[in-house]
Amino acid sequence: MDISKESNHAVESFTEIQMAEGLFLKLREGQFNMSSITLEILDKHLSHSLSLLRTTANSRLPINKLPMEILSQIFQCVPSQVYVHGHRIASWPPSHIDTDELIPLTRVCRHWRDVALGSSALWTSVCDTPQNHCNTSRALS
Repeated sequence: MDISKESNHAVESFTEIQMAEGLFLKLREGQFNMSSITLEILDKHLSHSLSLLRTTANSRLPINKLPMEILSQIFQCVPSQVYVHGHRIASWPPSHIDTDELIPLTRVCRHWRDVALGSSALWTSVCDTPQNHCNTSRALS
C-alpha cells in the first residue's frame, strides 16, 4: 500500500473514531434533553450499527474465512457420543450425539449459528431424553 493510501485510511479511521466519540459525549451530556422517541430511534440505529460492526469484525477473523463445509466438519468434532446405562450407543451412521454440546457453538457469532443450524449432519440424530429436550429448546430460543 502506498503512503497516500495509508494516510487516507488513517484519516478515514480517525474521522470515524472521532464521530463515534463525539456521539458518545453528546449522549452522555444531553441524554436527559432528548425525547423518548428520539432515544428510541437512536437506540435502534446504534444497535443496528453495533451489530454490523461486530459482523464485519467477525468476518475478518481467520476461522470465519474457512468455507462453511469445513467449519461444519469442525463442528461435528464437538459433541461426544451418548452413553446409555454406561454403554456407548453404537456408532453406525447416524450416531447418536449429545446436541447440548452444540448449543455453545450457536452463541459465538451469527456466522457460527448459521453454519451450525444449517448443518444437517449435526442435527440428524439427537438424544431425546426429556432433560435434553428441555435444555436444547430453552437454549435455542
